Amino acid sequence: MSDIFVEPAIEYLKKKNADVIINKNVSGFKFNNNNISSLILEDSTEIKTDFYVSAVPFFNFKSLLGESYQKYFSSLNELRSSPIVNIHLKFDKDISHIFASSFIGLLGTSSQWVFKVSNDQVCIVISAAEKVAEMTKEEIASLAENELKMCVTELKSHKVTKARVIKEMRATFVPDKESLTNRPAAKTSLANLFLAGDWTDTGLPATIEGAVKSARSCVNEIEKQLAIS
Repeated sequence: MSDIFVEPAIEYLKKKNADVIINKNVSGFKFNNNNISSLILEDSTEIKTDFYVSAVPFFNFKSLLGESYQKYFSSLNELRSSPIVNIHLKFDKDISHIFASSFIGLLGTSSQWVFKVSNDQVCIVISAAEKVAEMTKEEIASLAENELKMCVTELKSHKVTKARVIKEMRATFVPDKESLTNRPAAKTSLANLFLAGDWTDTGLPATIEGAVKSARSCVNEIEKQLAIS
């Protein structure tokens, strides 16, 4: 994802003479009435600008607001997160001839999507993986391998030589009925603070498309304020 989104974005911003600061966390905001007056980095550096866009996950956003969180964003307490589990399986021989495409979907199994990573490796993805995430990594790897070989029988003669399980416990927000009225808009109650992220009120579930749509909403809102001023 970094090659597709992050690095091109950084290159574009630098061409526009933007300052790109990386590997430094934001510790919080300073407030002036109904505005953000500045943001503070973890090394105490203070940055002042006209507009602020937060693109962090909702569960990290709270730490930036401090005592002001409950005043302006208490509805975010109703949002919940959901895990995604990725299982990387490496086989003892070439499997490229078995996969006609770069990915396949599985039905009737805990495993949902299988992506061909290389000629001898796949990545199996399980979303909304609350129950699976409670299993040990060894149990998850065994489950994924068994389900894959059950659905793709040509793999039964191939031995898995290495397995790696990655649990992302807060991978997405849960787009349930509670979230319908609690997902925030790009424009916030703070005049110069805007929110971006797939968890905001985009009308879409937790997707890259939703994240992009939220960013465009931020841009539109900032352009409106610039036009007024």
